[in-house]
Amino acid sequence: MDVLLATRKDFLLGPWIADARNWGTTPVEKTLYERNARNLITLWGDEHSPLHEYSCRQWSGLLTDFYLVRWQKFFGMLHNSLNDGKEPDLPAFEQAISKWEWQWVNTQKGFPVNTSGKSTVVVKQLYNKYRTVMTTDLN
Repeated sequence: MDVLLATRKDFLLGPWIADARNWGTTPVEKTLYERNARNLITLWGDEHSPLHEYSCRQWSGLLTDFYLVRWQKFFGMLHNSLNDGKEPDLPAFEQAISKWEWQWVNTQKGFPVNTSGKSTVVVKQLYNKYRTVMTTDLN
């Protein structure tokens, strides 16, 4: 999905972050504006924000750098729970993931600001990769 989204300028995280930083006139302002831009598309608050997915965006860069990592952490926690034969500690996970999300919001990192690839080529690749799975599920 991230590769497909990267083919369209309207679905890139990079311009959002770059534009926010460009509004700053000092390094401190640039950092603040990037943090605010990241916060607006993820937490809408601080480390203890009760909001989740309030401003969910399906943007190239955000899928792999934020959502994928978060899902990996979640399934890793479930995997460990199954291996240990214990119930997953969801409150502890919630606390840990909130801390990680806040760290992500406070990170400075650039993302591509230009598209890459062609949508039709990527769609054909995805179709060829997943078509047998999709048709098998219909039967």
